[in-house]
Amino acid sequence: FAWIFFIAVLGVTMAIPMKRQMINIEQIRFPDSIATAETLKVLYSEGKKAAGQAKALLYSALFSAANAIAMAAGGERWLGVVQQHIFGNWYQRTIFFKWDLMFVGAGALIGMKTSLSLFIGGTICWALYVPWLESQELLPAGAGYRESVSWTLWGGTACMVVASIVAFLFQWKSIVRSFSSLGAMFSLSKKRELTDVEKIETPMSWFLAGQLISLAALGYLAHASFDVPYWMSCIAVVISFFLALVVCRITGEANITPTGAMGKVTQLIFGGIAPGHVTANLMAANITSGASSSSADLLVDLKVGYLLGANPRKQFIAQFSGIFLGTLVSVLAFRSMVPDANALQSFNAPGARTWAATAEALGMGFSHLHSIKVLSIIAGGILGLILVLIPRYLPRTGKWLPTPIGFGLAWAIQWNDSFLFFAGAVLGWTADRLFKDKSREYKIPSASGIIAGAALTGMAILMFSIYQTAH
Repeated sequence: FAWIFFIAVLGVTMAIPMKRQMINIEQIRFPDSIATAETLKVLYSEGKKAAGQAKALLYSALFSAANAIAMAAGGERWLGVVQQHIFGNWYQRTIFFKWDLMFVGAGALIGMKTSLSLFIGGTICWALYVPWLESQELLPAGAGYRESVSWTLWGGTACMVVASIVAFLFQWKSIVRSFSSLGAMFSLSKKRELTDVEKIETPMSWFLAGQLISLAALGYLAHASFDVPYWMSCIAVVISFFLALVVCRITGEANITPTGAMGKVTQLIFGGIAPGHVTANLMAANITSGASSSSADLLVDLKVGYLLGANPRKQFIAQFSGIFLGTLVSVLAFRSMVPDANALQSFNAPGARTWAATAEALGMGFSHLHSIKVLSIIAGGILGLILVLIPRYLPRTGKWLPTPIGFGLAWAIQWNDSFLFFAGAVLGWTADRLFKDKSREYKIPSASGIIAGAALTGMAILMFSIYQTAH
């Protein structure tokens, strides 16, 4: 209970300065937030235009739901047969199609540049790099996604991390202004009167309090429960802030929250500073992943509130209150499914196995990481730096380059997802060109409906399959 609770507190309070930078200043899109805000606007609007948008949202949601049901009812099997004839040996390896309209809707909201970057990065990764790894016998012939991604994510993650941190540091003036209230909190001079905007923003003092309390609590828990030295816990919390920054930026730009990939970065760092300490490696990554997820979730909600004119301080209080119930439900649900360690054997949990394998490998030290992975990290970091610097100093040249977030993320997700993002962006771009007025009015409601329909139906199908398994 305590471990999950304080990781959530750490992540939620981390989002306070990020909100001001990413939402207020940089105006990052956050596609899921746009979809949610648009849905709420349509549901509570009146008039002819609102009625037309409501119909567009409803019809697209029904179409997306019908597609999800059709795929679950056997459409995927028939689609697989067709693809096997088209792709031959490539099928079910790295290049295949799986029709998930949620990504298509997200691609229409994200736009062409990021989606095209995803498609280019994904094609280079899965059609060129992975086959090369197989030719070098680093991967078995016909390796699937789960085997391949343990090699590909290193370069892509390095690209995203370096690019996000460098871009963040370029905004140092805004960062200083965001943290200025911390200095005012300790100032002995007369307190100045807050502006109207500052009165509704979450105070930076809440950020400081949340970070210090979580740091102390997690440091104690990690030491008492997992025998992790206090200094390692401090490093894990500091690392988590910068990696949560990367996760939140990726969520805002590409609509995917890569907490697993960022957790691997923490594991890599701890493989260097704490060789031989497998437990510390795993639990430090757990802090990063949990805090990043909480930060990204809150920023998605805050972006919705920003679009609708909500009070961010009240939103923060509501989200913080949810930590108590969320912790209670998640812990009790896990305890009911996994009463003891032996019960874990009935769960495949491929993600957990990947984390454990990485902890065991990197726990032996950074030197045990394969040389190809080390070179991928170096190359990815250099590429991320280039893709940030060139657009900044050579804007005419930079506009033709892919975005580092899109290009790097494609190395951590399946090629199919990158393709669907690109397909959605092409449809949105075509609508903007051929039906400019109609697109301006109906594109966002339609894309929002597709996302909502696919998400809700997917959740219903999952719950139904769980019910069938239980009975």
